[in-house]
Amino acid sequence: MSIAPCVLLVKLPYKNSYYDFYVNLPAALGILSEVLLSHDIAHDIYDMQLNESAEDFYQRVESLQPKIIGFSMLTFRYLDNYKFLNEVKARFPKIPIVVGGPHASTFREEILKECSAVDIVVPLEGEDILVELCQHKPLKEIDGIIYREHNEIIHTAPRDFIQNLDQYPFPKFSKFDLTKYSAIPVITSRGCPYSCIYCPIATTIGKKWRAKSSAFVVDELAYWADRDIPHEIQIEDDNFTLDMNRVRQICEGIKKRGLLKKLNLGLGNGIRADRVNLELLTLMREIGVNVLAFGVESGVDQTLKTLKKGEDLATIEKAIQLACGLDFDVQLFFVIGAPSETEDDVRTSIALSQKYPVVDIAFYHLIPFPGTELYEWVKANNRFRFKNPDYLNNASHWVNEPLFTTDELGIEKRKELYHLANTSGRKYTNKIMSQKMAKRLSQKYHLPYSFVYPSVAFARQSTVKKILKKMVRAKRYN
Repeated sequence: MSIAPCVLLVKLPYKNSYYDFYVNLPAALGILSEVLLSHDIAHDIYDMQLNESAEDFYQRVESLQPKIIGFSMLTFRYLDNYKFLNEVKARFPKIPIVVGGPHASTFREEILKECSAVDIVVPLEGEDILVELCQHKPLKEIDGIIYREHNEIIHTAPRDFIQNLDQYPFPKFSKFDLTKYSAIPVITSRGCPYSCIYCPIATTIGKKWRAKSSAFVVDELAYWADRDIPHEIQIEDDNFTLDMNRVRQICEGIKKRGLLKKLNLGLGNGIRADRVNLELLTLMREIGVNVLAFGVESGVDQTLKTLKKGEDLATIEKAIQLACGLDFDVQLFFVIGAPSETEDDVRTSIALSQKYPVVDIAFYHLIPFPGTELYEWVKANNRFRFKNPDYLNNASHWVNEPLFTTDELGIEKRKELYHLANTSGRKYTNKIMSQKMAKRLSQKYHLPYSFVYPSVAFARQSTVKKILKKMVRAKRYN
């Protein structure tokens, strides 16, 4: 006889978006699942990005009869997902609905005010809270939650940030079908102490940086290396290299465990250029880090100061040069629309993006997330183009629609520059990738580069065209 799960953890869908194109394994739900397993708490996972059918979801709830349904929610498409939660509550009025994730951390009690279906909001970290909910601890005694009781919204006492991340087992994703995902997410630290004006991290997970020990991280990476899976392991920290000595210890630990050439690691979430050097990058390359992203943001020092990036252009360029020289697949991220940024500034950023042999370039319109300094500037200066906060329902880095105005750069010009930066960037990086692939193939199979390159370039061009056509059909780019 099967036991009804205490909780059904759900990853919500984000239809007709980048998230359809790239279905990522939800790290947060994997972490929560592992914590529940460590407490012998029955639970299940439902990823609605793999199956967006509401009816199929309702059938799963009907068959499982969970005591709690927990939704992990982004702010993107939050109004659409509020509607869905109301439908879920209408179908299953006796099952409490709990919301966590970045949206819960940002909007907190506003969720309870705007979505009557939600019973409990869990901002920030939810490992211990979810266990206490499943153990039927009275809500008023669970620190760090916001809940509804007799039409009254109640905040319990604040819960301290988790300092010792080693106390929780790392996620093994046993409840997921890994064949349906392209990468394994690993999170080795939380928080970021910097003060970039656009970054919502202080609200969503906290500025105080907390990290797993190097030994714990090595154990986690060794677990995946021993399984010989084809997936890339994507380290999703917001600031992986903040403690450079910890990263050195991780690299040395991997070498001592004999894991060289067994790992395919990516740092696609971005690292800071001022927290790497030649020694560290060399070690990272040796242990199997292949993909490395830098959040450049701008090719102009004054714009970097406006954004409070805490880095200068010379430092950023040096890091890019070092990474390219070590044959990393380097990705660069930029933003458009900073207060005081001009057309010439953006064009300077475009020129920088195509100065080095990088494999991916992405320019994004800035999004003023609540709780950020950028948001306060936009609000104080009445710069919103759309209703606040409804604009966040469709706010995406992948959509060419600026969300606020500045004096220096008109909306149509910003859209034109966004289009130019990304289309020319794709053309440039496609050429670079073709060159890198041809070089690697010619070395591996001892063939002349001049023979290999034309075939690789033609094949990549055909593949890229097919991908772009799919993205256009899905309206992922405006």
